[in-house]
Amino acid sequence: MKQKVFFLLTLLIWGGISVSARNINADLSKGEVKGDGATWTAGSDGSYTLTWTAADQYVSLFKAFGGKEGGELDWSDGTNFNINTANNTGITSGQLFSVSIVANGKTFIRTMYSAGEKNLIVTGTDEQGNGFRKDGWSDVMTAEDAKHITDVKVVGCETSTNATIDVSASYITISSKATLAFGADGKATIDLSKIEAYGGATYDYATQTITSDGTAGSYIEVVFDKAYDFTNMDKGAINISGTDIGNNLEFTGSGHNGGFYSSKYNPTFAGEIAKGNYTTVTGFKLYLNNTAGEMTITDISLTATNPMTITDAHSTLIETLPNYAVDNVTGEVKEDGKLPTQYNIETDLFFGNGNGEMKNFVDIEAYDELRIYSEANALRVFLFNQDPKAGLSGTPGNLYTISKNATNDYFKYNTERKYYYATISDIKANNNNHAKIISVKSSGWGVKAKVSKITLYNEETTSEYDYTVSGQYSDAVSLDDIANSDACTIDCTGLTGADVKIGSKNPNCIIAVKKEGVVSATKNLAVNGKIANLELTDGHSVKIPAGMTAGNVKYTRTMTNTYGTIVLPFDAASDDNVEFYTISAMDENSITIERADKLSAGTPAIIKKLVSDDITITGNGSTLNGNINNTTGAVNMFGSYTQDEKIADENAYYILDNKFWQCNEYFYCDAFRAYFTPAAGAPAANCLSLKESFGNPTLVNIVTGNTANGIQGVYNTAGVKMQGLQKGINIVRLASGETKTVIIK
Repeated sequence: MKQKVFFLLTLLIWGGISVSARNINADLSKGEVKGDGATWTAGSDGSYTLTWTAADQYVSLFKAFGGKEGGELDWSDGTNFNINTANNTGITSGQLFSVSIVANGKTFIRTMYSAGEKNLIVTGTDEQGNGFRKDGWSDVMTAEDAKHITDVKVVGCETSTNATIDVSASYITISSKATLAFGADGKATIDLSKIEAYGGATYDYATQTITSDGTAGSYIEVVFDKAYDFTNMDKGAINISGTDIGNNLEFTGSGHNGGFYSSKYNPTFAGEIAKGNYTTVTGFKLYLNNTAGEMTITDISLTATNPMTITDAHSTLIETLPNYAVDNVTGEVKEDGKLPTQYNIETDLFFGNGNGEMKNFVDIEAYDELRIYSEANALRVFLFNQDPKAGLSGTPGNLYTISKNATNDYFKYNTERKYYYATISDIKANNNNHAKIISVKSSGWGVKAKVSKITLYNEETTSEYDYTVSGQYSDAVSLDDIANSDACTIDCTGLTGADVKIGSKNPNCIIAVKKEGVVSATKNLAVNGKIANLELTDGHSVKIPAGMTAGNVKYTRTMTNTYGTIVLPFDAASDDNVEFYTISAMDENSITIERADKLSAGTPAIIKKLVSDDITITGNGSTLNGNINNTTGAVNMFGSYTQDEKIADENAYYILDNKFWQCNEYFYCDAFRAYFTPAAGAPAANCLSLKESFGNPTLVNIVTGNTANGIQGVYNTAGVKMQGLQKGINIVRLASGETKTVIIK
């Protein structure tokens, strides 16, 4: 039979003394005991005693620390969870008690084996490992976990005898610096626990009350965790109650100290921003007047002029497209406003009218792909399968249940980016050549799910930038779409923030900003149109916005063959590692190439490696060229900055294994590569050889239209076999038995 155990835990409220706003103390009267037989009893000295009769009974301090029913505590700025214990007796198991924090759906624990003052690291651990670790695992609590705390427990450990312990203090220590976290609406609410009082003023975070004894120069202050750019700021608001004892408001930072005397509680920033001020704001002070009294601050907030928005040049939100209505009787089609959408909430209808009548639709035929962003396991999509003008008799629409397991042959699921997708061509092929969407719903009646957005995607775009991010930066606006994309360019010139982590999977992605410090990138960052270090990696697309320059440029590529094609967006020169060539002549069997000491930006050419398979081409002080300067002459040479660009020109030649092959149906031209077509009237063959020309052309390779038709031997005019091609007349015997005459001058 398990022995009945009594364990006494005393928590003493700090009362009657001034407590820094950096410490948030538990209101122990709001502690909630959990477990039959356990009690939470107030003592005459303001202390509380926890008594438990079995292991794992506990008192929850979630509400004691200000937590609301169904809500969360955010301790991501917490430095220490402090608890001070003494007078433990009768403990034989070694474990006194534990502090257990439920955060982000996980449980983190720290067990106490001895008495004394304990300073437990909230996120991470110190050198002694004093921190909260995941139950059963070594993982420590992260700042992201600490944003989502749903319970704080003091838990009794199992012991073999009666035991008592006194705890004289328990509180969370919070960093005094405030982070401005702007929401999707552009508003940032300041954590009032960050307020510090100076001079003859005190601040009580529990009651949010400022008390002043009237001492001149007294003030309260909020210090930001970093310097913030306010050039996109609209207004601020400090909401108070009680007697107004404030005097003037001053924002601190570089070069813009000054008060808002006429609007101390509702400052606007337009005038100062127009003067060039408020680009590096580090905090603010509210000075108090010389009158003793109390004032309560209920809210402090800042609102941006433009909330952060993301525009995808390749995608169009479906709700922005015209909604067409069909008359059930006449079949007349006309525009009818916009179809309703419901995003980011659990519901059974995300897009469409949802009334079961297939009479409204959005035409999506002009796009390449339909994307439905959702983590739901299954959804339903209604599509028209006939011309709505023909009337709605019979079954005018198809209902498709789509799932992550792909229940039909054309809707699939992208697990990385979490969206369902179908090409418009596949939709048309399965719907009588129509692509008209009626609605998107949950997988069945009464089933609720979430969809974050529905977009139409276009591969080609004339936009200079793939994504445009503007407005006041907010981590409430997800950058996942950009991060998971192959975007070549991101325009952040209209973004206000600092150290924003943004980029795509494409290592060649160029990010444009107005000034340094907005985006935390060390390469391919264009500040006012100039890139200090442009690093280009082969195998990925590149797009150079107009007018950009670069200080240092580097292009890297692994090249297994001796010859290849190349086009670069910067000036380059032949050196000891690589040489560039232009095509100077073409006949029915070969092309002649001539060395070029310099290669202008955007000019397609032939490249020859001289040393290593891993080549690096550098430049500096470069004016970049995002356009291709297609060359004409003996051949018409074209280049590409787009990876896997499909070329369907039967007159085109591409290089493979040091040979130029004529296109059959199509081929794919990679980024930084080139191809050519013969000039008008030039002879054409299935495959062409290369000749290097140094004044006297030398044949370096000869091939015929058949790869199996290789050279079996080279002979002179007397029939004597030679080691290779010589100056003069050469008789070349091919594997097919055919012979060719090659003249080397």
